[in-house]
Amino acid sequence: MSGEQLSGDLLTAMAWSWFTAAQAHGQLAQRTAGMVEVPAMSYGLVHAVVQPVVSWGVVRQVSFPGVNVDIGHYRLLAWSRDHDESRWVAYNRLRGQALSALEHAVPEAFFSDPAQCNRVGVARSNPALPACPEGVSAVKALAIAAQAGQKVFTITGQVYANNPGIVRQFLGQHSPDTQDRVQQALDAGYEVTIHESPIAVEGWSGAGLTVTARPPLPSPRRASTASPTACTMASASCSPTPKKPASSPPGASA
Repeated sequence: MSGEQLSGDLLTAMAWSWFTAAQAHGQLAQRTAGMVEVPAMSYGLVHAVVQPVVSWGVVRQVSFPGVNVDIGHYRLLAWSRDHDESRWVAYNRLRGQALSALEHAVPEAFFSDPAQCNRVGVARSNPALPACPEGVSAVKALAIAAQAGQKVFTITGQVYANNPGIVRQFLGQHSPDTQDRVQQALDAGYEVTIHESPIAVEGWSGAGLTVTARPPLPSPRRASTASPTACTMASASCSPTPKKPASSPPGASA
């Protein structure tokens, strides 16, 4: 077996582990939430991050500093047992948060050997060992930013309607790519949650944001085919030039 085949199998196993954990969480969560959920067609990718070293325009060396878990489409068919729309919305928000968290938890589990390093968040640790590699997902980035004292903005449709320039005015510390993503989501009618400035973790810098949609209430006969209300994505922006911290936009929760 070649090195390429071995690394490919490892990345494939990581993708399958993500989907296995996602489905297991759904089976447990639906029981306590009073929901019925059936997994539908989904797909995702796990990439090895490539970092070339270039000298005089020629690639001299290539390193692989990490992996990127990109679950581009996860669909579930779900509805509440008592036909309660608010329960359905809350459940999909819960599932969206959990699915995002798996994008950092699964890689951490794959590349963390407790005999050689201390896993993040584990109470028992060996002071003689270094910290294990740390993954970043959208929800984890939001948590890290909040712990660092940053404001976390939840921009609803009403907040955006009252403050149409909210992205440029209050999120100017983020890269143009991140600002464009937020702007496009708000223009499409989605709710966006994002922290006020980029963070840096394990050599990576960027932003974490969640995008939540609330589609029209399906008819009772089509309730089982309702699409999820929450989806999560993380931007891959680089650190921009720091600017003066922004204050809270009017109406946005922080």
